[in-house]
Amino acid sequence: MRAKRERQHRRGSIGVQGLLMLLLPALNIATLARADPASAPAQSAAADTACPDSATSRAAVATIDERLEITLKDGRTLRLAGLEPPRPTPDAPDFDATARDALKARSGAEIGFVPQAGQPDRWGRIPAFVFFDPSAPGTPPVSAAQFLLAGGFAGFMPELAARPCRTVFLAAEGAARKAKLGLWRDPFTPSSRRPMATPSPKGRRPMSSSSAVSSPWTRVRCSRSCNSPRAARAPSRSR
Repeated sequence: MRAKRERQHRRGSIGVQGLLMLLLPALNIATLARADPASAPAQSAAADTACPDSATSRAAVATIDERLEITLKDGRTLRLAGLEPPRPTPDAPDFDATARDALKARSGAEIGFVPQAGQPDRWGRIPAFVFFDPSAPGTPPVSAAQFLLAGGFAGFMPELAARPCRTVFLAAEGAARKAKLGLWRDPFTPSSRRPMATPSPKGRRPMSSSSAVSSPWTRVRCSRSCNSPRAARAPSRSR
């Protein structure tokens, strides 16, 4: 019996050793794949310098809605990457329409854009960096996102599609915050916030588990009911 237990113990030891031998190469590969901490700033800088300054495609504009989504005449819909669209508040119930009108007035009949995804999202929108035509000959195209952020017409929303322009967009938003332009002079807009995830039509956001939501327009404790329109309702003024 004792000899049998010793044989079983040896088999177990050999099995563990064999498993470790199989795992060690994978662990070594994973270790080598980790980025050197010293290179992290360089990688971040590379992502920022990749921010496009001109368009790769052009199309005619059909309509622009209050969520600053641009529908093209060819049927495609563009969502401005990195922008959290404005929402009405008690002090500015028409601010979303004001932001839309500002974008309409500046965009003109045709825009340039750089798509940030090969396929539309679940709502049929393509995240993109959008550009206006130069205001004068010899000047570079104007970024629609920077125009809206600098005027306080929208807030920055961190997302993968906007990562290349994160630094540029945050600088534009910071200038608007400092000057208290647009939504930043509204008392219902918190000065510090954590932007929401990718916005969905009609103020709804896809969520599958409980989470806290903090945005310029609403602070609520959400669960699955965040998919309901009530979750996006602007706060009322306390009397």
